[in-house]
Amino acid sequence: MLLRLMFLLLLPVSISGCMGPFHSISSGDGEGGKYVYTPKDQSPASEALYYFTKARLLALDGDLKEAEKSLSRAIELDPDDLFLRTSLVQLYVQLDREELAVKTARELVDRHPENVEIRHLLADLHFNREENSEAIEHYQRIIELDPDQESAYLHLALALARSGDPGRAIETAKELRKRNPGSLQANLILGGLYRETGLDGLAEEIYLELLESNPGLEPAYLELGGIYESRDEIGKAIGIYEAAVRESPRDLALRQHLVRLYILHKDLDRALAELQSILEIEPENLEALRKTGLIYMEQSQWNKAVQVFSGILDLNSDMDPIQFYLGSSLEHLEDWDGALKAFLAISPEPHRDLYVDAVTHVGFLYHRLGRVDEAVSILDKMLQDVRGRSEHYIFLASLLEEQGKFEEALRAVDRGKAVFPDNMELSYHRGIILEKKGDRQRAQEEMRNVLDSNPDHVEALNFLAYAYAEKGENLQDALQMARHALSLKNEPHIMDTLGWIYYKLGRYEDARQELEKASEALSADPVVLEHLGDVYRALELHEKSRSTYERALERDPDNESLRRKSGQSDSDGHAPR
Repeated sequence: MLLRLMFLLLLPVSISGCMGPFHSISSGDGEGGKYVYTPKDQSPASEALYYFTKARLLALDGDLKEAEKSLSRAIELDPDDLFLRTSLVQLYVQLDREELAVKTARELVDRHPENVEIRHLLADLHFNREENSEAIEHYQRIIELDPDQESAYLHLALALARSGDPGRAIETAKELRKRNPGSLQANLILGGLYRETGLDGLAEEIYLELLESNPGLEPAYLELGGIYESRDEIGKAIGIYEAAVRESPRDLALRQHLVRLYILHKDLDRALAELQSILEIEPENLEALRKTGLIYMEQSQWNKAVQVFSGILDLNSDMDPIQFYLGSSLEHLEDWDGALKAFLAISPEPHRDLYVDAVTHVGFLYHRLGRVDEAVSILDKMLQDVRGRSEHYIFLASLLEEQGKFEEALRAVDRGKAVFPDNMELSYHRGIILEKKGDRQRAQEEMRNVLDSNPDHVEALNFLAYAYAEKGENLQDALQMARHALSLKNEPHIMDTLGWIYYKLGRYEDARQELEKASEALSADPVVLEHLGDVYRALELHEKSRSTYERALERDPDNESLRRKSGQSDSDGHAPR
């Protein structure tokens, strides 16, 4: 039919040459709108052709609503033309009016039940809408009408698989493969169905056969590589992807698969080499550059990492994750100012978690540089603007505590408790601040509250045990707490607490055993050394006692108690823990 031929020939560059004797169309602002009809005869077919052509031009211009009007007018003029009506169905799809498209296509099928093309259009509409039962019905009928319709077999197999009938899907794909053994799509779909049903061995056979006859078939390589990956046969998967890259050396997707597997296989040097190959093909491939920089970070090649990340930011400065990687790399190079600049460039949106982590780094860097006020300021602002984590409130409180601003530190912790009311670390840190503030009674109450909520909180157990030992009261409770804490966490500072409790109980040999272990790990801690010196003195090991006090005094030369003890005074004073 002439309209069908016109549809095939109507391309923007050749429209005017295809009009024949029927009519001509020109641009303008006449009654016909942009396109003006100049008839050479008055037949309905000629006018229908005009409106169909106009609809095509309007659709090419993106004016789908006007195209619909023109196409509808063409159908009024030639109501029996199936091609015009199927074109309208396709236009409805473009207009996202799928319900109307399905309704119109169904009406056409009802009127022309033997027409394979129209039924195929309806089947495809159902398939794309995942209306599998309707799609299956029509594809089966299409195959009955025309067994050579390969697309119907393929879609029927997929629809059956989607509807939960993999057995019939496999049989359909096998039937098509039998009818057309060389069908790449049939083989690929059958292989995929085998994989979905756990028949990886059969899928593997199909893909190997396909690659033998079609060595450049990328989907077969990817599927076969996926089978080997699922079996954790990484070496085989790598071999498959390497073979694929040899066939298609400029295929970046395949090379990216290789990079991923090299990294998974901990073969970072080969991953870097493959990334370099990608960058030789596409020097500004941001993903390849990013992975290159991350591998350099993994290898602690910080200068190279900085070079790569800086290069990425030269290409696209609006990449917060890259700024973070750059800041971290500069931190390892102890380029504090450069790291600060990178972290400060990260904005709160859209990567809020990244921004929070960046502010944390900035706070630590300011603290390292002695700019504590700036550290406090940026943390405080961040916690006003976004919801941080509990450790950020603790960090802020620690900075304020370091400045001797205990009330402000307590307020920072209380702000955190308002956000994280069940967080025991905030409560524990509140107790520490109260202790340093000199409010020991409230500090101990806070620690008891922590233990009421979490009896296994190691540091709260140790805190209370040591506090009781210092006061020389509740020593049995203190002993039980210290032992429990040590059973949960074998740390030298807890050994010191336990040793000091044994000393207060007069169990000097037990105290010696614990404190000697603690002093080996904390050899620079004057408090631990003083405790050990006191134990040696109680055991009348005077030389050991004197030398231990002297070692403690070297580390705390202003401690008068140690100075007296190093002279073998009988005083029982000691430095506070």
